[in-house]
Amino acid sequence: MIGRTLKSLGFEIIEASNGQEGLDAIAAKGPFDVALVDWNIPVMDGLDFVCNARSNPQNEGMRIMMVTTETETTQVTRALAAGASEYLTKAFPPPSQRSSSSSGSCRPAVDVLFRSVAKVYGPRVLASVMTGMGHDGTRRARDIVDAGGSLVVQNAATCVVPSMPQGVVDAGLASAIRRRSGGPARDHDHVS
Repeated sequence: MIGRTLKSLGFEIIEASNGQEGLDAIAAKGPFDVALVDWNIPVMDGLDFVCNARSNPQNEGMRIMMVTTETETTQVTRALAAGASEYLTKAFPPPSQRSSSSSGSCRPAVDVLFRSVAKVYGPRVLASVMTGMGHDGTRRARDIVDAGGSLVVQNAATCVVPSMPQGVVDAGLASAIRRRSGGPARDHDHVS
């Protein structure tokens, strides 16, 4: 999901299905500007990936962001001590905090994520809202804007279901609107 979002924004990405493939890709084509890694990946977990990547001096300037569901303080500390540049937890609420309403067993995840990243990263946040049903993200998009961050939304004409990005646009919170193809922004695509 993160890879698709970055690609749609025009970034070149290289994906690996496990930690060893990631190290092999860095050796063959890197170092890269940034490497995103999950803790729970096969063959070589994310922590071992970070340790191995950092053991090569050629990767010194490469940012490594751990993006994972591991939320324990000890895990965050271990990853940062091993050389992760940043640590971002995926927004999946624990079962005790999930909604028991008739609409489903969990609350909207984008609002939870936006609230968290706005609080932690403030003006460094660049969030993307792509095709989706409902208005998840619209309420807490305000938190990102108030913290000085930016929101890029998918052009409604290229959405399968446009209500999520359109909600952000209608609320006046979008910094820019982009086509799903990830092509360059046009004057009529830009909001602010």
